[in-house]
Amino acid sequence: MLRLQKILTMVKRLSKAAKQYNTSFFFQATRFKSLHDNGLFSLDDALLWGLTDPALPESVLGSYISREAANRLRKRVNPLEEFASVNDKALFYRLCTEAQIPFPETFGVFVSGVSRRSKAGNLQLPRVDIESLPDGAFVAKPVWGREGIGIWFFEKTGQVFVVGGKSMDAESLRDLLRKSASNDDFIVQRRMIPHASLSAISGSIALQCARLVTFLDSEDRPHILFARFKIIRNGNNIDNFDEGTTGNLIADIDVETGKITKVFTKIQGQVGLQPIAQHPDTGKDLSFALPDWEQAVQLTYKAARTFGRIRSLGWDIAFTSQGPVILEANQEWGILAIAPYRKPVPIGEWESLIR
Repeated sequence: MLRLQKILTMVKRLSKAAKQYNTSFFFQATRFKSLHDNGLFSLDDALLWGLTDPALPESVLGSYISREAANRLRKRVNPLEEFASVNDKALFYRLCTEAQIPFPETFGVFVSGVSRRSKAGNLQLPRVDIESLPDGAFVAKPVWGREGIGIWFFEKTGQVFVVGGKSMDAESLRDLLRKSASNDDFIVQRRMIPHASLSAISGSIALQCARLVTFLDSEDRPHILFARFKIIRNGNNIDNFDEGTTGNLIADIDVETGKITKVFTKIQGQVGLQPIAQHPDTGKDLSFALPDWEQAVQLTYKAARTFGRIRSLGWDIAFTSQGPVILEANQEWGILAIAPYRKPVPIGEWESLIR
């Protein structure tokens, strides 16, 4: 019964795609079967990424990597015992400091009092109390957090703290952080100013990042497999895409030039991601080049070599008024990294890793 229900749901979804793309059900079913058999694509991903759109030639489909193929690659080249070096942000930033890799100014770790790790004395950075911070704008993010979950932004003037437009004293902010933590502490960093050209396009003062996915081959040569840029919408503090649910936009980047080639949004009720040419909030043209791109690429190469025991990572590079900085590294790339990619050489080695 469950199998029949699954088949009927698949037929319904492929029929909807056929109607949207003005093709036959047979074309949709045949295209999906090829994607599944040759590239290990699920129906969810094939439809979300628009891979059954007839405007996308068959010859291009081989330059997309499925979630399953990406998972297989990571399992084969990323040792589990090394994950803490990127998942533990305190350890990650300490290692970046030692390697002279630029990242946001970090004041230390606010110990929430609920983390077993801090109680065990495993902190990789000095402790900091929010009351000792200088005046300015800050971000507090969970040491073991991911996908922008649990991040707090606040401003400090004297002994007054402002969070989400609400003023409070130091103890109230400490209490807020403690209650929001789930067995975790917080890295406290200065909130960085985005590059002026990107703020002009989005109309936002929030940072916008590129996700550059690297692969370190058997001769320790870093390759950028693909890169995507997260374009923020007004009202959002973080640029997380989350399969389009946040309202933010996602863009493909030409790795050679840093130019934005395609920008997508998610429209409720539509199959797949939809192309968009102007920013919805500012009306600005979205065909632009990222600032300081070559500097960002070289920074990514250096970071890939520094954390070379994990051979494939997704780097979040923020383009700031002071140049590119690394916000974090992701041993799971996430959906926003699934895009046309360049196969590193030797091809035989690569193909064996993703199949």
